[in-house]
Amino acid sequence: MAEAAKENEEQETKGMLLGALSRRELEVVDLIASGYSNKEIASALFISAHTVNDHTKKIYRKLNVHSRLEVVALVNQMKANEKE
Repeated sequence: MAEAAKENEEQETKGMLLGALSRRELEVVDLIASGYSNKEIASALFISAHTVNDHTKKIYRKLNVHSRLEVVALVNQMKANEKE
């Protein structure tokens, strides 16, 4: 029982982290998870690569991650949990 409660709490925390992102940051996260480079994200969203870099730094800070791989893993985990 305690293990299930802890897992549930972790899922809620991750959901709150994603909820802390702005609409634009969520768009950037989706494109990162789709394998886009910063240059490709900039082109897709009609913003500069510098702005993408700024969004990425904010995303890392808000999600407490240090790489694109960690962002993708977190997003994939959240999607898997939604299916359950």
